[in-house]
Amino acid sequence: MEFNSDFLKKEVRCGFEIPVMMKRAWAAQMEILKIIDEICKKNNLRYFASYGTLLGAVRHKGYIPWDDDIDVVMLRKDFKKLNGVCKKALPEGLFLQDKKNDKGYPFHFDKIRLDNTEVVDPFLKGVNIHKGIYIDVFP
Repeated sequence: MEFNSDFLKKEVRCGFEIPVMMKRAWAAQMEILKIIDEICKKNNLRYFASYGTLLGAVRHKGYIPWDDDIDVVMLRKDFKKLNGVCKKALPEGLFLQDKKNDKGYPFHFDKIRLDNTEVVDPFLKGVNIHKGIYIDVFP
């Protein structure tokens, strides 16, 4: 994916400063979403932007300045199918995180994570799971 030269620069939006590291995380998340989009198209799966991602797309024409992830939602049948195809379809460096493959994973939805990265998540302090850059996938 290509980004214009200003995308990765620090900026202030709606009075909120978005640092370079957050811009880099956003870029990585958009790369992950592009791959998920390709997998979904290839497997005839539907997904939709949801929660802060949908609000940001409409209200801010992109990310909400203080948001830190991408949220997508799928019909349960598509969610289950995506869960089944991810192991083979995800390129090296990405993996599906759920309760089955990450003991101690506390959520009832999946994450597509980027390996060899780490995010600071106050909700996961002290929880021993992979904490890389991700997008959330909700059934």
